[in-house]
Amino acid sequence: KQWYQRRVAITAGVFADVAKETNNQKLNLINPAKFTRSREGYSDGASLSLHKTIPARLFIDSEDHLDLLSSAYTIEIKDEKLLDSKHTTIELKESLKDIKVLGKREIKNIIKWREKILKDEGPEEKVDEDVEMEEEEEDEETKIEHQIVELQTAEKAIKRQKRKKYRLRLCVDTTA
Repeated sequence: KQWYQRRVAITAGVFADVAKETNNQKLNLINPAKFTRSREGYSDGASLSLHKTIPARLFIDSEDHLDLLSSAYTIEIKDEKLLDSKHTTIELKESLKDIKVLGKREIKNIIKWREKILKDEGPEEKVDEDVEMEEEEEDEETKIEHQIVELQTAEKAIKRQKRKKYRLRLCVDTTA
């Protein structure tokens, strides 16, 4: 067989080029010059409406804010606290209306805005939620620990009873 016939026969060789191309499909917002275009059509998760709008609160609270920012077309500010914030400027509001046309400077401004909002809100809200969740987890953990201790003591009692019966049998057998 020719070398190309063997390569086609091996499925890894056939699909190797496709796997290399699909790795770099995410939009790189900070360094747009390094972005390589994917000409394979829409992504698998594409909805019927390609214009994706996300709420500002979701963007601010999420851990993967850069992924949300790269996939969204607009960010809507519905929260009054965010609208009235000293960090929410008119320029920022206009930038959030169409993210896909923004440059590097505007993207960095949006990221800095998110960080300032998080800093202003402080860890108080998150700490309260975390404390409540930790207390619930501790309550559940203590209940589980108590159940484990009860089961262990019951198991020890059963073992003691078995040993006692065994010793009584030995005494009866030796005397008989």
